[in-house]
Amino acid sequence: SAILTITSEGRGVNLSEIAIHKMQYDWDETTKWDDFIDGISIGRHTKLKPDAIIKKHSHGTNSFDITNTLQDWVNGEKNNGWVFLSQNSEEWNIRSSEWHGKVERPMLTVIYKKN
Repeated sequence: SAILTITSEGRGVNLSEIAIHKMQYDWDETTKWDDFIDGISIGRHTKLKPDAIIKKHSHGTNSFDITNTLQDWVNGEKNNGWVFLSQNSEEWNIRSSEWHGKVERPMLTVIYKKN
């Protein structure tokens, strides 16, 4: 199994759900939002069905089962990562990989059985 753990925070933010979609479009660290015509389009740049939903008003650490996505990548599907999309432009604060406290950085936990 595979579990994605992220930490979000803030009062007066996180006012809408966030859908975590698997990207189907090549990008890298230099890619900007404006590089996508009219932004990222669900179903065109991403898979239609989100891998997970972060509920509105979520604060603290949340974990999501992303086993199917990880298995797709292991089976050879290109790994373009995820995009976190909201239905509106409400602010969300999610700890990144550069966050000073390592325990609050995003974490991928993989549990496997040896054959």
